[in-house]
Amino acid sequence: MKIVAGVLALSLAGCGGGGGDVPTLVVKGSASAVATVSASSWQRLLALAGLGAVHADVTTAGSPTVLKMRFHALRLSANADCSGPYLTVQVFDPPREFDLVAAPTLFEGSPPPGTYRCIVFEADDHLAVVPDAVAQAAFPGRCRAGVEHVTDLYRSGDPPFRDLAGATIEARGSRGAPVVDRVHFFATTDPAAAQARSGGPAATQTLPLTSALVVPGRTTLYVDATDGLLGDTEDGVDYCVVEAGRMGFR
Repeated sequence: MKIVAGVLALSLAGCGGGGGDVPTLVVKGSASAVATVSASSWQRLLALAGLGAVHADVTTAGSPTVLKMRFHALRLSANADCSGPYLTVQVFDPPREFDLVAAPTLFEGSPPPGTYRCIVFEADDHLAVVPDAVAQAAFPGRCRAGVEHVTDLYRSGDPPFRDLAGATIEARGSRGAPVVDRVHFFATTDPAAAQARSGGPAATQTLPLTSALVVPGRTTLYVDATDGLLGDTEDGVDYCVVEAGRMGFR
């Protein structure tokens, strides 16, 4: 799957939070975008989704009936360069897998009220999809309806990712022999500042935020891959991946 740099549009909608045991920040998941979120092309993903911009010579077809990702943690920084200190919203140990088609609650917690210009997602670098019948008809033998297809998003030879401390995360696995790597993705209102910081995230793991996240609030992270599946063969290995779509917050 070819994945190129693009622009990720993120729209954050906030509302009042509660007190006591009621979380003041709730992040839902969805496989559906809405008209109020600006259309976007894809950035190298990276994780949170691994979705690529469609090339002129690539035709996608079909949609996932299941779209699963595994998250370890969600952290926030008030700093646009994604430097610490980091406020932890929620941690999953072991990581928790979510099917975005089922519209789950991904994260919830009560970080201090404020404006956060950087959101850090810690996730496994595997994306799992179950194609529909349209994808199976378009890519016979590669996309099989009702069967889970797993893609290793951060493979050996890829540009290096960094962790919160600025250390390089080893990229392992291949198309035919995937290996789970625990990676970080940095969404920020100032990607250039984050990448310029010593030990900051690489361009391939940095996403632009069009506005800061305000707490208290509620937001929905969506990965809309409607008509965005691709079946192909690489080095003798058949695969079925999400190759096109939109991602953002609504």
